[in-house]
Amino acid sequence: MSGQHVNAAWQARLRAVPIAPALTLTTQGLVLGAGTVLVAATAPRRLSSLQGREARVLALLASAYGKPIAPSVLGVIERAAEAWRQGDDCLGAALFPYSRFHIPWIAYLGPSLITEAVRPPDIKTERTPDGGLLMSATEDRLDPANPGHLRAARVIAETIIGCTGYQKARAARA
Repeated sequence: MSGQHVNAAWQARLRAVPIAPALTLTTQGLVLGAGTVLVAATAPRRLSSLQGREARVLALLASAYGKPIAPSVLGVIERAAEAWRQGDDCLGAALFPYSRFHIPWIAYLGPSLITEAVRPPDIKTERTPDGGLLMSATEDRLDPANPGHLRAARVIAETIIGCTGYQKARAARA
């Protein structure tokens, strides 16, 4: 098969199966990319236990993101799964990094992405014990009709883009 055929097949796959750069909770479980199930669902809105699967999940995430993933992410996954199990789709989704199609109201940047210059204005921030940065648009439930909440969410998105170079990486692929 020639390189052109491989490229054409890949482009067809991209059009047929959406590739999500963010973790998503679905009926299949915790999903990333083109449907890779990191943690299977055992019942509606219930993920399998992470116990005994920690190394696998961290290895899959490290492979997807191209760098080591802090074990503290497992706690984030567990908290999101519990919120999702209780019917809170917003909290369950918000604990994960968002794709370019969402506006984050809460986000975490790992220590490797943080410089002393990262001090987003007009949002609540907190340094984590591992040296990362937790950012929140509000301490209340996000209200999409509240311009202040949306303004703060945009600052978070711009901070993430600035620290990760996400737009540059996307443009280089095109």
